[in-house]
Amino acid sequence: MATYNGDNGNNTYNGTAGDDVINGNGGNDTLNGEGGNDIINGGTGNDTMYGGLGNDTYLIAKNDGTDWISDEGGTDVVKFTDMLATDISSVIKYYNVLYLTYSGGRLGVYNDFVYNNNNTVNYRIEQFQFSDGTVWSWADISQKVLQGTSGSDNLCGYDDSNDTLNGFAGNDSLYGYGGNDTLNGGTGNDYLVGGLGNDTYLIAKADGKGTIYDAGGTDVVKFTDMLATDISYVSQASSGSSLLLTYGSSQLFVQNYFYPNYRIEQFQFSDGTVWGEADIKAHISLTGTSSDDTLYGYHDSNDILNGLAGNDTLNGGDGNDTLYGGAGNDTLWGDGGNDTLNGGDGNDTLYGGAGNDTLNGGNGFDTDSYWDATAGVTVNLSLATAQDTGGAGIDTLTSIEAVKGGNYNDTLTGNAANNILSGGWGDDILNGGDGNDSLMGGAGNDILNGGNGFDIAQYWGVTWGVDVTVNLNLTTAQNTGDGFDILTSIEAVNGSAYNDTLTGNAVNNTLWGEGGNDVLNGGLGNDTLIGGLGHDSFVFNTTLGPGNIDTITDFSVTADTIQLAQSIFTALATGALAADQFKILGNGGIEDSNDHLLYTTTSGALSYDTDGSGAAAAVQIAILGKGLAMTSADFMVV
Repeated sequence: MATYNGDNGNNTYNGTAGDDVINGNGGNDTLNGEGGNDIINGGTGNDTMYGGLGNDTYLIAKNDGTDWISDEGGTDVVKFTDMLATDISSVIKYYNVLYLTYSGGRLGVYNDFVYNNNNTVNYRIEQFQFSDGTVWSWADISQKVLQGTSGSDNLCGYDDSNDTLNGFAGNDSLYGYGGNDTLNGGTGNDYLVGGLGNDTYLIAKADGKGTIYDAGGTDVVKFTDMLATDISYVSQASSGSSLLLTYGSSQLFVQNYFYPNYRIEQFQFSDGTVWGEADIKAHISLTGTSSDDTLYGYHDSNDILNGLAGNDTLNGGDGNDTLYGGAGNDTLWGDGGNDTLNGGDGNDTLYGGAGNDTLNGGNGFDTDSYWDATAGVTVNLSLATAQDTGGAGIDTLTSIEAVKGGNYNDTLTGNAANNILSGGWGDDILNGGDGNDSLMGGAGNDILNGGNGFDIAQYWGVTWGVDVTVNLNLTTAQNTGDGFDILTSIEAVNGSAYNDTLTGNAVNNTLWGEGGNDVLNGGLGNDTLIGGLGHDSFVFNTTLGPGNIDTITDFSVTADTIQLAQSIFTALATGALAADQFKILGNGGIEDSNDHLLYTTTSGALSYDTDGSGAAAAVQIAILGKGLAMTSADFMVV
């Protein structure tokens, strides 16, 4: 017999094929008994002990630290040299590892629940012996790991047996795994997973907020002290896939209940009442209220949902469903099946989803969205009959004013109304038709044709950090920063949150800079320029005249600049405008010979006088806000 005695350092000892005694003493030791019937004592510190083959004995004391045992073969024993069985505060099975916790230490046993190919155990510790003579067999251990404490426990059953798991108090997690298991979380907010097999869940009125996740088998929830009348509310949750039962201040949440493979087949009450799926559905209302409701249909039936008043969200689920939004601004999801969606009053958004759907927006400004289409869609709002969208079934659209495309190459066409067409991702073709339309191509190389009316190209919401550049004089593809777009019959442009450069053409344009430091150039025509947030520049570089007077609605003397082209404003030198070349009129000031730029405070008119003396009439170039404290510093000649 070989004996090894360590010191207070971190020692590593490998025993012989015979019977060894290995004492690690202090430090974090690694002790390997190899063959034979070994006695291994890690001592204080966080030790790892390998018994190897043979009938091995491991000596553990109360304050030894965190120790690990890995054993293979033989009949093995853990001896707690100074501990009673009552000193063990928790016995936990986590996957195939056994954990025992006690004051001043913790013991982990690797693979204590692993079987070999012959269904016999090679890695188990057969006995745990305590200083008062108490002995725990592996059978005792296998049951103790199924019993929780007053704290928050994690309990795991076995794959091949019918287990009973009790969490008691605390927020516990119980996993039954295989077999027909019984799970009782006790008080606290517990998470119960039966796993495969026919499982039973025990629930009491005061248990708290519990969650069940089950897959397979014929499963039962037993309310041990509750009548069916104690259930105050039955509802759907998690987008209609899950079930929520409310009773008193407690709740039971059954994940994915409305999918057949995850269903609890019976809810049994203490008075003998039994609810099945049909009873659950009978307690759920698919009709809303005057408030803002969220209603879900079922995944396996044809449902009728009615939101009534309020801003409601209705989701039909699978099946051929009929949805009525009612009054309010509603969101209707047909989901799977051939659905009928009626928005009713209000500005509604309708998602037909898969299948051949009928969408009627009703009164208000209503949107048909194809964000979840599986391919590019073709939608024409001028068609009153069924149309093959290509990527989302054969749909019939009525009283729809706006269309949103999806992730593919869409073709969206408006009608005589004022439409909003949004392409989304992909290379889209947007045709506004008649009316004053708003076209948003989105990411990709898009074609935007406003058609008749006063139409807007929208670039609000482009990819983060992208500066938009749009020139309405160009009829070919131009790099906007959000793709190479072709713009036709577009009279207005709405920029992004970043630093945009927007240029108009010869018609009366409207340009919105929105956020960022933007450059707006109306070009010819009486244009409306709106800088928005940021330090914006307004460019004047086209021939002056009464048909070329731009309106700047939000000029800021502290943030914005007016850029004047020297080729047009020939009396001015390039660079910052000289102070004596700017004059404010309307407060008693008198124009003198070098006053070339004139701002009238009472009207907001900005004019250019080429000779600076008034001999030749000044030409108005813009309209700004009234009463601005403008100076020559607001101008730059380029």
